[in-house]
Amino acid sequence: MLAIMEAAKGHQATATKRTRRSVCNALFSRVDGLANMPMQDCTPAMLQRALDTCWAHSPQSWNTGRRILSALFGYAIKRQLITGSNPLGALDLKHVQEGEICALPPEDLAALFAACRPPTAQEVQEAAAMPPGDRQRALVDTSNLRCYIAVCAFAGVRPAECSRLTWGDIDMEDGVLSVRAGNSKTGGCRHIALHPTLRAWLEAYRPADAAPGELIAPARGLTLRLQALRRRAGYSPARPWQNDCLRHSYATYYLKSGGSLQQLQLYMGHRDVRLLYTRYTNMRGVTRAMAESWWQIMP
Repeated sequence: MLAIMEAAKGHQATATKRTRRSVCNALFSRVDGLANMPMQDCTPAMLQRALDTCWAHSPQSWNTGRRILSALFGYAIKRQLITGSNPLGALDLKHVQEGEICALPPEDLAALFAACRPPTAQEVQEAAAMPPGDRQRALVDTSNLRCYIAVCAFAGVRPAECSRLTWGDIDMEDGVLSVRAGNSKTGGCRHIALHPTLRAWLEAYRPADAAPGELIAPARGLTLRLQALRRRAGYSPARPWQNDCLRHSYATYYLKSGGSLQQLQLYMGHRDVRLLYTRYTNMRGVTRAMAESWWQIMP
């Protein structure tokens, strides 16, 4: 059934298809007999036990698993491959306590840009005494992450989308950055006007020989380079990095600077203005002076 749905939903975003496969792989590998169980015989109680087996301690992952299974059963019912009602309809979503994501202070963004560099002589010397994983991170050159950080911070592009962004997606002449449908989390294309600050970073650090199809952040070793960058910028287990904090910071500072909520919705790729405002902006402790400083961080 999964293969049939995958073929029918080939137009969906890569991230959506990857999540569906990941959820199903986890369920099939960890729940005995589920992979060979006829869909028609699956009951709400059986599916709840399967979800609990995989994600009892993660309400958000549990809800994702329920959503994926519900879509799978809904598709089978729609195509008349099974009869009856969707068994996932009987399972309520788990309550998820949203963690607060605060906008980064401008000085923290400046520290990220300053950390885009090769290791210093002292760092190389200190790396010799580190465990292999830490030593590898300490010796990484993170110079080519400046444009990646700039796009996340000054255009609000999701990290995964930014990792797929090419130089051909950035039109310097028209001043537009395009997140193509195939690269977007939601599967829809969107266009973001280049802020003058973002333009300055791109003009300063775009490689002179960059081809249109070349990624703005080379894919090889990207995760390792990002880990090294955050470590150099002062993040650690005691001071953890918050996922998507640059995107949240962009949204907050955009509005604090007088930007339109409706325009921000288009740039961020949200269908719901209320969700955008309540979950992606956090004005607590953010002043207009901080917003001005954010946009004045230049190369």
